[in-house]
Amino acid sequence: MYKSFDMIILTRSSKYKDYCVAGIEVSSGKPVRLITDNERTHGALTYSDLIMDNGCNANPLDVVRVNNAEYRPGPIQSENFKIKQGECLRYLRSITTEEIMKYYSETSGNGVFNHREPVIQYGKTKSLNHSIEILRVQNLSVYTESKNGKNRTKADFDINGRRYKRYSVTDPHYYGNDGAVNSIMDAIVICSIADDEWAIEHGYYVFVAAIHPINQDIKTNAVLSGINQPKPKNAGKPWLPSDDDSLLVLYNAGTPVSEIAKQFARTRVAIQARLVKHGIAENIINVPEIIPKNSLNELIKKRK
Repeated sequence: MYKSFDMIILTRSSKYKDYCVAGIEVSSGKPVRLITDNERTHGALTYSDLIMDNGCNANPLDVVRVNNAEYRPGPIQSENFKIKQGECLRYLRSITTEEIMKYYSETSGNGVFNHREPVIQYGKTKSLNHSIEILRVQNLSVYTESKNGKNRTKADFDINGRRYKRYSVTDPHYYGNDGAVNSIMDAIVICSIADDEWAIEHGYYVFVAAIHPINQDIKTNAVLSGINQPKPKNAGKPWLPSDDDSLLVLYNAGTPVSEIAKQFARTRVAIQARLVKHGIAENIINVPEIIPKNSLNELIKKRK
């Protein structure tokens, strides 16, 4: 079944160095997830897949038109629609967190996906008919947990007075906070169940794929990546060739990404995404804040 629909994007989370994109179909209010046939990305969307008709990259809280998507439900993920690669998403508008609050799932103490732990065993998934939940939570703590030499971003939160702990976070805005704890009193979170062969034996992880704070009440001792902050004046505007030249010169000189964002009056994520476009990294998550001086000389030469 092929279908065109308008979609509120709620997640652009990390999946094998690419993106898991999910949201809400506007007309029905039902969750949808966009996938591809790309085996390299395990069905995730690439940066190119998310370029809209206005030349900008689609981000959470953008409303887009998806054309000619094929319904492709999986064993667990019943919300999947395969996009036609090469056909641009059409940008319609952007919304605020407050506008998505009406879509969150009411719970009655039964937990996240009717479970109380961040991993659901294979046998118990048979009772589920969905893999995306939009939840309103309180007292959300996002922190870094080190295990076996690797850092993982985790979240604890309350729903109806009950505490849920150690949910893995795949929202890239909250990566790399160097041990800081981000405390958010009230938020909308989008939880997603991963679906792969590994999960059949080890259990299905429930990921916090996106965090949308309500009333911008984040308290932290680390700087976040501009979540739900007022957009800079150049946000969404097309990039000129001269902009790209200046960007690469600044980055090559060792200017931090955060400082470049201020100079360009764009978001930090926009600068990271542009550097990805120029081959600095495979994903915005892997873009270094500061690159060793003169290491981009060869890239700049190629552009001239």
